[in-house]
Amino acid sequence: MSSERDRLYLTEMLTAVYRISMNLGDFTADEWADIEPLVAVVCMNMIVLGEGANQLSSDLKDREPDVPWADIIGMRNRLAHAYLRVNLHRVWEAATDTTPRLRAPLERLLGSLGPEPD
Repeated sequence: MSSERDRLYLTEMLTAVYRISMNLGDFTADEWADIEPLVAVVCMNMIVLGEGANQLSSDLKDREPDVPWADIIGMRNRLAHAYLRVNLHRVWEAATDTTPRLRAPLERLLGSLGPEPD
């Protein structure tokens, strides 16, 4: 996989992290779970994160072994394919605990690809 493709997925993943953070704001888990459009936005961006993680090159992911790549991809699969059985408590935990901790490693990976070509 080309570094340009990795760059595209990393950029989309960072955008998803930002969108999740901005949409969760100061809501509590219970408040969030009662606002269906907000749940949809967060779930869709969790799917974007998981799809990006699935598409990144293995070499790139190996540079950040502490990122729970398999868990991120697994969440995407559950949200995309088992949406009638989604556990909103688990989504909330991932969105408020794991997702914010992704920003720094994703930024490091993006930076490791060097400057964007002209």
